[in-house]
Amino acid sequence: MVIDPRVARVALNRESGAAPPLSPDLTQTERAIADLLALGLPNAEIAARLHLAHGTVKNAVSALLRKLGHSDRTSLALELARGR
Repeated sequence: MVIDPRVARVALNRESGAAPPLSPDLTQTERAIADLLALGLPNAEIAARLHLAHGTVKNAVSALLRKLGHSDRTSLALELARGR
């Protein structure tokens, strides 16, 4: 499921409360991917922008889901966007 970034912004503006800070055990690559994930970019575009393999991005997104306690990419992206 993909959410248009404009729709996500509207939803986030309606929510209250701040997002929890990013986990300190994230790698530099995971943090860079998290920043782009927060913008709603797909894995292929994140990979292209960061000059990474698509599989590397997929693995990092899986790690972010696990480390930040989310079961799906959408809720993760919304939390990351809220924290920006």
